[in-house]
Amino acid sequence: MRKEFAKLNNLVDLPHQHAHLLLQQCLQQNIRHLQRSLKTDDFGEEWKKMDERLWQEVQRLRMRQRENAPEDEEKGRLLSSLPARFGGLGLLSFNKIAPLAYKSAQEASDSFLAKIDLIHLLDPPPTPTPQRVRCAKLWSEQLSSFMEAATQPERKHLVENASKLGRSWLRQIPYFELLRLSNHEVAAGLHYRLLTPACSPVCSACANESDLGHDEVCRLRETWSIRRHDSINRVFQSYLSRVAGAVVSLEPSTQEGRRRNDLRVRGGGGALRNADYDLKVYGLEDKHMYVVDGRGKPSGMEWLDWVQGRIVAWLSKRDEEVVKKAPRIYGGAFRPLVLSAGGLMSEATAVELRSWRKGMEREVWQGMQSRVGIELVKARARTLWM
Repeated sequence: MRKEFAKLNNLVDLPHQHAHLLLQQCLQQNIRHLQRSLKTDDFGEEWKKMDERLWQEVQRLRMRQRENAPEDEEKGRLLSSLPARFGGLGLLSFNKIAPLAYKSAQEASDSFLAKIDLIHLLDPPPTPTPQRVRCAKLWSEQLSSFMEAATQPERKHLVENASKLGRSWLRQIPYFELLRLSNHEVAAGLHYRLLTPACSPVCSACANESDLGHDEVCRLRETWSIRRHDSINRVFQSYLSRVAGAVVSLEPSTQEGRRRNDLRVRGGGGALRNADYDLKVYGLEDKHMYVVDGRGKPSGMEWLDWVQGRIVAWLSKRDEEVVKKAPRIYGGAFRPLVLSAGGLMSEATAVELRSWRKGMEREVWQGMQSRVGIELVKARARTLWM
């Protein structure tokens, strides 16, 4: 434990993206095996110290300008300990996981030793419960409790964070310049991932309430929406061009004068369809997005699907609007690409990207996802007032 604390102290000398990668992928994993192999019932305070040290490092990387309110502190600790696929940060709590890990390992070992007659139990050993099942129950309870009390913006951003594009930047190794995030950009990503409220409850630009996510939709600030749109558009163009035989044009002309679409794809040997694409990226500020239906509210992990379904339905309506306003094109089909600022996409866009995936090599597809996720984080960093 002392060795791990010493390693955590050395992270201060690294760029924040490197420090976060080491924290999430290496340092927190180094002593996880002890939770399965050692009975640590009397070790609780040490696990709590490790959890506290991880949280302190997250706070340093987030570069918060003011102290957290007690409720924000509790929320941040919970979200940092949730897996990334559930919208959290993925720094699992040592104190809460330790008894679950040891219990599962004990059941598995007892069952195996009984089968080979090395131990003789009075009663047949129970069917071992995998650690992931026990942990899933814990996370389900935590997620349900949080979502019940969360505001609509918090629910929306948590589900965005749980999406593949929304969480892709967390594990991205900066092999080259385009994949690198500055310290401010990492801090912005952590602000949204931990649902950190604005520094002031009232926006100093428009005098409206500064709710979570207000920074990217404030009408009286520079939104940088065009730069966000163009950077993602260039990522799509770059990676689609790597499909053998594909010819991809940026901002192709249409039959309606000066109106242009964002991308035109031709060729590809049947791997890609001949189509024109119009890209839209929306901040999800619409207050009518969540409507409680007759079935009532969900519980546990159903919350993620429930909220995501309403966001996707809202994005799909924007999809239909783009199609209605589409200009006449020179042959081929027209397809809208509708994303949210946090990485969710409309149903039709998801279908279209799955068709791209079939025509791309695996590393090309993964590279495109990573680049889009990085560009979304960079776009939020430009608008965030910390």
